[in-house]
Amino acid sequence: MSHATATLSEQAEQRMRTGPETPLPCIADFAIYPIGTTIPFSQVIDKVEAILKQLGLKYNIHEQGTTIHGEMMAITHAIKCCHNAAHAMGCPRIVSNIRVDTNCDKYKAVEEATAGAPALPSE
Repeated sequence: MSHATATLSEQAEQRMRTGPETPLPCIADFAIYPIGTTIPFSQVIDKVEAILKQLGLKYNIHEQGTTIHGEMMAITHAIKCCHNAAHAMGCPRIVSNIRVDTNCDKYKAVEEATAGAPALPSE
């Protein structure tokens, strides 16, 4: 095993041993889907945006979902808040697709990470 591989393994093992108090910066992309409701999807997305603003997270809403840049625990908390808010609006079931990138060596700003995504059409 090469020194670089051993170092990488040691780093991975150290990350597994860290607890929730250890910050882990990441970029997460999630799409929320309310199921079994007549509530307009745009109202759910407006609520998602309000929550992300209130929590002070950097985000970008695009056609395929929402990209959030921040600390992993804060992001998972934000997604939980979005689910709770949609349920409170009357949505009986919520499904989300979530992708998380924790490439600790290089991070892009939210604007760079979503630069290729088309903007949402204005209403």
